[in-house]
This record gives sequence, C-alpha cells and structure tokens, in this order.
Amino acid sequence: MFFYFLSFILGLITGTFTGLVPGIHTNLIMSLLVLINLKINTNYLLVYSITTAITNTFIDFIPSVYFGAPSEDTLLSVSPGHKYLLNKRAHEAVIYTLYGSVIAIISLIFIFPFFYFALSKIYDFLELFFPFLLTLTILFLIYNSKGKKIKAFIIIIFSSILGLIVLNSNITQPLLPLLTGFFGLSQMITSINNNSNPPVQEIKKIKIPKKELISPTLTTIFLSPICSILPGLGASQAATFGQIINKNKSKKQYLILLGSINTLVLSTSIFTLFLINKKRTGLASFISQIIILGKEHLLTIFLTIFFTTIFASILTIFLSKFFAKNINKINYKKLSYSIIILIIFLTILISKMIGLIVLITSTLIGLMTIRERCNRTIMMSSIIIPTIINYIF
Repeated sequence: MFFYFLSFILGLITGTFTGLVPGIHTNLIMSLLVLINLKINTNYLLVYSITTAITNTFIDFIPSVYFGAPSEDTLLSVSPGHKYLLNKRAHEAVIYTLYGSVIAIISLIFIFPFFYFALSKIYDFLELFFPFLLTLTILFLIYNSKGKKIKAFIIIIFSSILGLIVLNSNITQPLLPLLTGFFGLSQMITSINNNSNPPVQEIKKIKIPKKELISPTLTTIFLSPICSILPGLGASQAATFGQIINKNKSKKQYLILLGSINTLVLSTSIFTLFLINKKRTGLASFISQIIILGKEHLLTIFLTIFFTTIFASILTIFLSKFFAKNINKINYKKLSYSIIILIIFLTILISKMIGLIVLITSTLIGLMTIRERCNRTIMMSSIIIPTIINYIF
C-alpha cells in the first residue's frame, strides 16, 4: 500500500509540474520513462501515469489563463481566459475549467456502461466509417476557418506532409518533436514576444447556477467518447466541435466545456484501451507498453481517478490563488527561455538531431498558424491525414 501511495503522490507532483510548465507535456514524461525502462512494478506505474495525466488536465489551464501559454489541449482557452485576466478575474476563469474537469469525472459514471457493454460490439462496424468521418473532420476544420480557409488549407498541407514524413520514419518518439513544436514551442515564442504586465487579480467566491452546467455537461458526454474512439482526434478537436455547438453560450459555460472535455477525453481513452486495445492518447500508449489491462485493474483505475480528482482540485484552487496574488512577480521570459533550452535538450536526447530538425520545422508551422490567426487545432491534420491514408491503403 505504501508504494501505491508513493506512486500517487509522485503522480500529483509530476502532473502539477507538467501542467504548470508550458511546453512540457505528460507525453514527454512518459517518453522518458519508456526510454529509461525502469524496472518498477507495473501496477505502481499504472497509478503513477493515470495520476500524472489526470492532474495535468486540471492544472494546465493555469498557464493558459495567466500567461497565455496553453498546451495542445487548452489552446482554445487562451482568448476567453485572457479577457478574464485583463478584467482581474483570472482565478474565476480557472475555477470554471475546474468545474468542467470535475463534471467530466462524474460523467464517467454515465459513459462507462456504454463503453463496457457496447463499444467492443460495435467498434468493428464503426471502423468502416473512420476514413469518411476523419475526412469530414478535416473539411469541417477548413470550413470553420472563416475568412481564412485558403490559409488554413495551406497550413493543413504543410502539417500533413510533415506528419507523413515523421510518422513513417524511424525517429524515436516522433510525436515528441512534432507536437511540441506545433503547440508548445511556437506558443512560448509568441508569448515571449507579446509579454505584458497583467493587472493585479481579484479573488472572489464563485457561484455557478446549476442550469449553466447542463449544456457543457451534455456536450461533453456526447463528444468525448467520439473523440476517444476516432483515431487522430483528441481534446482540442472535441473542444472545437463543442465551440460550434455552444457558440451562443456564455464565456463561463465555454470554459466549463473546455475543462470537462480535456479531462473526459483522457479518461475515456483508458477504457478505450482496456476494451478494444486502441491507443488514442499518450497516456493510453504508455499504459499499453507497460501492462495489459484486465478486469482486475478496473478498481485501481477508478480509485486512482477518484482520488486524483479530489487532490488535483485542491491543488488547482491553491495554485490559482497563488498566481493571482503573485503574477506580477514572475519573470515569464526567463522561465520560458529556460524551458525552451530544456525542450531542445530533451528532443536531441530522445529523438536525436533528426528530431531537432522536426522540432524546428513544426515550430515554424506553428508560428505561421499563430501569425495568420488560424485555429491551431488544424495542425492535428499531421496525425489525421496519415491515419486516413493508413486506413485507405
């Protein structure tokens, strides 16, 4: 029991670190663990990895809101979060995403029976439509780029070509330099150039009417399982669809939606791995490399998710209040430069010099996407297009 507890505590610490530090994703930590190949009991690694990943989904909205430095899964929160920041209400924005994350875990109660009893039976049938559905997703992303359809199409072409080259190469951990450049380094460089001093933040007690939780909850329950089943799709794509569905909703409802989708897509990916052995997230990919999930692991998974939700919620509130009180004392530029150097070092260590070339290329595409003000989720075409081609050929 002691080692389970230790794994849980280390997971909370790691998830908090990856959530707070822009550009450092849980996938990077998982890649390092695979590279190191530690001889640790797989059950302890299971608890550690789930705790790390779930905690990350709670915490990673903090740098997105306070510094405008999102991860791939929180990039859509920058605009509404920044408005709350300028209005001295950044803590309030973080709490809304926290509400969403908690809603996501509660929603698992309703989603799991469908996954358990239906998914394995209908998956083979659904798989026949995957190329068509993924193609529709790409077309939808282009259509949703209002006024920028040609630019979005060009970025999709660049991203897809890079994705095809990288995913069909022998690069170690190819997604590390690819996605880190698209969503990590590019945003950090932009944030450094646009760095400004935010106003002193206010911390107030926040109450949300129950009726405002209904729409985000229903949208999350509908979209998250779909994006957990379809290859190449994740939280950012689910959030994009959710944004369209809830386009007339308030900013607080939108932030709740983002928080819930981010957490639920990750959580359901564990059960997708368990039921049909499909890896839809970095977490699921890591778990598949260390253990073969069986029914005997379900209780451990649920308990880990439950206790992580409690402790991650407390950590999120505490850290958000800390940043609200001390945001003007943090030198974001120095922190960002240090992280950029670390990312480059880790990329060379894990993916060698060819990985560095991929990192530079994907960062340039990411910077172009930001400069042209296109929805950054279109760069996920780097994974979606190769997936479509793989299904067809």
